[in-house]
Amino acid sequence: MKETSDGPVSVPLCNFSARVTEEVILDDGFETKPDFVIEGTLDTGRPLPRVRVPADRYDGMSWVTRSWGRAPVIAAGFAARDRIREAILRFSTDAGQRRVFTHTGWRLIDGIWRYLTASGAVGADGFEVELGPELSRYSLPCVAEDPTGAMRVSLDLLRIAPLQVTVPLLAGVFRAPLASACALDLSLWLVPNRRNEIDACGPLSSHWGGFDRTSLPGSWSSTVNSLERRAFLLKDAMFVVDDFAPSAHDRRELETKASRLIRAQGNLAGRGRLKADLSERPAIPSGPHRWECRAATSRPKHHGETYLIQPRRDAVNMALLTAAQRDASRFPHAMAGYVSWLAPQMGSLPALLRRTFEESRTDNGSRSPSAYSRRHRPPLARTRLRSRIRRGGWGLQSGAGGGDSTAILGRSGRGRQSAGAGRRGG
Repeated sequence: MKETSDGPVSVPLCNFSARVTEEVILDDGFETKPDFVIEGTLDTGRPLPRVRVPADRYDGMSWVTRSWGRAPVIAAGFAARDRIREAILRFSTDAGQRRVFTHTGWRLIDGIWRYLTASGAVGADGFEVELGPELSRYSLPCVAEDPTGAMRVSLDLLRIAPLQVTVPLLAGVFRAPLASACALDLSLWLVPNRRNEIDACGPLSSHWGGFDRTSLPGSWSSTVNSLERRAFLLKDAMFVVDDFAPSAHDRRELETKASRLIRAQGNLAGRGRLKADLSERPAIPSGPHRWECRAATSRPKHHGETYLIQPRRDAVNMALLTAAQRDASRFPHAMAGYVSWLAPQMGSLPALLRRTFEESRTDNGSRSPSAYSRRHRPPLARTRLRSRIRRGGWGLQSGAGGGDSTAILGRSGRGRQSAGAGRRGG
C-alpha cells in the first residue's frame, strides 16, 4: 500500500506469488548450508516450476529470472525486492525440512554409524545423499547380495598381475573405509608400462559403483580446486585420478596439482583460507579421510608421501582382467558386505587400530614412526588380514580362485621390493 493525497493505493510489487515449500539442509560433514525449495504461480494462474535456491543467493532475488525466465516480473527498485523476499518467507511458515548428505563415508547418526554413498546409507533406508552428477557413480547397494561370494570375486583381482602389484592396490581398496578410524597419510601411485595396465584401475573403483577406465572419478585435466573438492567429498573411499602424463607445455601445472594433493594427504591437513573480510576461515580437511590412487605414465616430482607401484612390462594378465571387468557388478556387493561388517565396530576401531599400529611398530624396532608408517604398512596389513582370514572372517576360508588365502598373502610379502612396488622414493 502507498499513501497518496487520495488515500492509500495498492501498488503491485510483482506479477506472481511464491512460497518456500521445503528447506533442504546440505551436510558435507564439515558445515551445513540450507537450500530453499520454492514454488510459484503467475497472476494469470499459470504455475511456475519448482526450483531450489541456495539460501545465500536468495536475498538478491536474481534467482527469479534465472529460474523462471522473463514471465515473472518484479517492480523496479530495491525496496520491492526486499519486500518480496520478506513476504515469501513470512508466508512459508509451514515449510518442511529435510537433511541431505553431500559426501560419502562414515557418519554417526543417532548413535549409529552409517556408511553413505549416492544411493543412501548401506543397511538402512531413509537417508538421502547428493554427490552431484559426476560422483553419482559412488553407489553401494543398501543390502549386499551374497557378500561372501562377491568377496571371493574381489580377491580374484589378486591374480591379474604379480602379487607385489595387486596386493597393495586391493589392500588400498579395503583400507579406504577405515580412513575415519585411522587417518591415511600416503597415496598409491601406479606407473604402468602400457595403457591397458591402467584398465586395472577400473575394477578398483568398481568396488564403489559402475566405473571403468573411461569413467574414473578424477582427471588431471581438472582444476586443482575441483580435485581438492572431490577428494574432500569422497570420504572413506578410493579416489582414482587418471592420468598423469605431463608434456613440455603443461608439466609445471600438472606437477603443481600433484604436489598439492600429495602433500595434503601426507600432511593430514587442508589449506588455510581467508574470508572476504580477511578473517580466518576454518580449513577444509582435504587429506586424511580418503585413499587416493593415481594412474600415471611417469613418477611424481614430489613422491615422499606416495607408495609407488610399477609393474614389469606385460605383467597384467589381460584374460583375467577382462574376466574381472565382466564381474565388476559384484564388487559393490563385496564392499557393502565389508562396511556392514565394520559398522558395529566403528566406535572401537580408532583405539584398536592405533594400538595395533603402535604394537607392530615396537615389534619391528623402527626408530622413525613416519618411516615405519610408509615402509611397513603393507606387511602390517598382510599380517592382520591373514589373522582375520584364519579366523574365518567374512565367511572366507579360501581366497582367490579357491586357493589358500594365507598362502597368497604369504607370497605377497616375498620379493616386495621387486617390480618397483613399495619402494619409497622409487
